[in-house]
Amino acid sequence: MLYYEIIPEDAMRIPLMCCIGYSDVNNAYGPMIRDQYIVHYVVSGKGTFNGMPVEAGQGFLITPGMMHEYRYDEKDPWAYLWFKSYDKDTERFFEMHGAVNNIFNYENREELLSVVNRVCTKKKGGFTATQIGEFFIHIFNECIKSDKPSTLSSFQKYCDWCKKYIDLNIDKPISVATLCELLGITQPYLFKIFKSELGISPKQYIIQRKIKHAKRMLSETDAPISTVALSLGFYDTISFSKFFKSVAGISPTAYRQNH
Repeated sequence: MLYYEIIPEDAMRIPLMCCIGYSDVNNAYGPMIRDQYIVHYVVSGKGTFNGMPVEAGQGFLITPGMMHEYRYDEKDPWAYLWFKSYDKDTERFFEMHGAVNNIFNYENREELLSVVNRVCTKKKGGFTATQIGEFFIHIFNECIKSDKPSTLSSFQKYCDWCKKYIDLNIDKPISVATLCELLGITQPYLFKIFKSELGISPKQYIIQRKIKHAKRMLSETDAPISTVALSLGFYDTISFSKFFKSVAGISPTAYRQNH
């Protein structure tokens, strides 16, 4: 059996893309305002976006309500791929482009050209929303490198990662050693991070999260104690009951009766 652990970075819903297109004709747009999110990737040539130069290897972003104007360069007119969306979740992806004045740089042009080829060689019908979304995410993952510096310290990044990992894997036996192995850091260093950021040790944080989930399940559901135990990474009721009583000072059954 193969098992791949997903390392959470930022839980975001993938935005719905409604249109994809490619243009290599000498069109100019604006000044105008539109109600969509539109991202353009310049594949070749150059032009201007809101009076600022944009060339191959760059792109520009349009957001709803933005006054915008873009024009091709007469001597070296551009060609570009574009995506359009009405989905507000697109905003967060736009933020990750590291754009300055809504203009950004992208990498790995070959990945972009592979999508352009798919779009240009499509003979019948259009693409489904799923296919367009796959094109967008493929380009985003392979081409976009944000130049925007992170405002989080290394301690905050490690701590946030651990908190997300613990919540997403609350149904498993989570150990401090596992966290350190995944992050590639030592246990004393992780202890220092948690003490600095949360005032408690990593082990104490894991215990707190498991107890919180256990209390919620015991008070809000009729699930058997064995099911609660398994849902929190305990493979037998006895070990879960001992854990719960050692922390809460009361057995799971008694807690349920009182709440």
